[in-house]
Amino acid sequence: MKKFLINKISKTMKKLHSILMMLAIMVAALGFTACSDDDDDKGKVEASIVGVWEITAYDVDPIEMVENGTIIPEDIGSTWKFTSKGKLYSGNPNNPSASWSIDKNNLYVTSDAFPVPFKYNILYLNETSLKLELKLSQPTFNQNGDIEYVEIITQITFKKIS
Repeated sequence: MKKFLINKISKTMKKLHSILMMLAIMVAALGFTACSDDDDDKGKVEASIVGVWEITAYDVDPIEMVENGTIIPEDIGSTWKFTSKGKLYSGNPNNPSASWSIDKNNLYVTSDAFPVPFKYNILYLNETSLKLELKLSQPTFNQNGDIEYVEIITQITFKKIS
């Protein structure tokens, strides 16, 4: 009887060990497949921004910067064309006016005329909609004639047209 019980316990332990090993292998396999590379997300964002986007809204805060001519908003209905080769066409559809790149949720646009990149925060981006935010610090004169800096927040909303 003791021998029978020992054999039974031994077989049960072997089965349990096999099951535990199988579970450990499955958990390890899931761990490797669940982890993704950050570059995958970058590629998805870049692939979806490529195309022609029409400006549907252009908001500036504080609005006084538009009213006094410090900021000149882009026209509603004008387009930005992002190419897969990193060129941005804005205004003239035949000549690129800038280059672009994306790093996480930031779109960097470097004008051909002004080589310092503008950093736009991508508020949202999907197959049909894009919203960018640009924060700038603009020097202005206060009532005493002294220079002070005003933070200007510009939000541009687009719809994808092709």
